[in-house]
Amino acid sequence: MHLLTKELCVTTVDGITRSTGTTTIQQPATSGSRKTGFRITDLLGVVYLGAISAGILLNIQFVMALTKAHPLPMSFIKFALLATFGECLKTRIDRGTWFPPKVLLRALVWGVFGTWISMSFPFIEGGVRQLIAVKEWPSQMLTVSLVLWINFFGGYAFFMMLCHYWVDSMMAEGPMLPWKILGRPEAGRWAKIVVLAIIFFWSPVHIVTFSLPPIWRTLWAAYISMAFGLILSFAAGRRAKSA
Repeated sequence: MHLLTKELCVTTVDGITRSTGTTTIQQPATSGSRKTGFRITDLLGVVYLGAISAGILLNIQFVMALTKAHPLPMSFIKFALLATFGECLKTRIDRGTWFPPKVLLRALVWGVFGTWISMSFPFIEGGVRQLIAVKEWPSQMLTVSLVLWINFFGGYAFFMMLCHYWVDSMMAEGPMLPWKILGRPEAGRWAKIVVLAIIFFWSPVHIVTFSLPPIWRTLWAAYISMAFGLILSFAAGRRAKSA
């Protein structure tokens, strides 16, 4: 809420001001106002991200060993911790508070998405290598081929972001059929942003992803998922709602 103060003048018919006064009107802050001033909670956000990163770097061999032994649970944990932070960062920029509605549920959803993403990398690479083995796809520039398949030919990137949009909408508005979101006025804006993100953001990101050894890919993807959350929340075109 903010206060709007106006001066009131009472003028007689002879044009002489007889009295003045002020009145204060209480108005709600508009939803579009951005509260970007530094707060102590911003420092805590930096400490949170720094602590996770330091913990990973100082125990990198242990983290990699766990990832190799338990790839899906570790992917769940990485995405729940890091991708949810991306949504919190978006909420901080947009609303001035760090925690979006249903933050624990969002962490659970991101963990599930993390396991999906973890399985998608070997799935895409195995499929492309099989096409190469049967001479249905050129063997040159394997990394570029993987990027083309995960982002364009396989439709994975768009479908992943569509699922996020659907789940995010249900968390805000309740259960709905997935095709209902495509009939919304903002769906065109969402699709445009997603297509641009696939071309100019995810394609370069996935070049790095598939240039890394497989065991490092999910950790890299978990950090990039912070930007993923920001892009998808922005593309949805909606302010976070109160719980």
